[in-house]
Amino acid sequence: STHGDDETNAPNRVRPRTVSVWLNQQRGNWTPPDSKHLHELGSLNLLSQKYESLDYDTCENSLYVAEQLTTTFTEIRNTNWKRWFIILIIGILTALTACTIDICIEVISDLKFQLLKKWINKCIRKDCIILPFLSWVGMNAAAVLLGAILVAYIAPVAAASGIPVIKCYLNGVKVPQVVRFKTLVIKAI
Repeated sequence: STHGDDETNAPNRVRPRTVSVWLNQQRGNWTPPDSKHLHELGSLNLLSQKYESLDYDTCENSLYVAEQLTTTFTEIRNTNWKRWFIILIIGILTALTACTIDICIEVISDLKFQLLKKWINKCIRKDCIILPFLSWVGMNAAAVLLGAILVAYIAPVAAASGIPVIKCYLNGVKVPQVVRFKTLVIKAI
């Protein structure tokens, strides 16, 4: 074969990743990269080294086309059912997480206000109404401090709403620790 597909020409095959380097070598244009130049590029890309973009484009090559031609209708249907099942499970888990957070907020708020009501009733008779007020401010400040410490030291990616980070993730940008269980727990707290 003239295209190098037989086994005798196997060492002459070119991998897709090295095509541009191979073409430049064949043309005599290729020179090894200067280490100083690589260092400069690396220093410019320090932030981008932390993030990685995922590629969702379908790579249509002969192997992909051959696989698509051999895929049966039953396999396609089973794959679609599996996808819908996973989406259903994700939806149920999301709803359970939201309900759990909502119930915990209600329970903690009820306990806090019952305690404050008891202190207010006690302090109205003793003329010490400032103590329930300071307790109320202290409980709220403690909750904010706990959340701030958890976000600052354990999961910084849990800060703010999380919508921009998830949009980046869904668009293919790999943001470190965005879909960890630890991030979910700290976001819920």
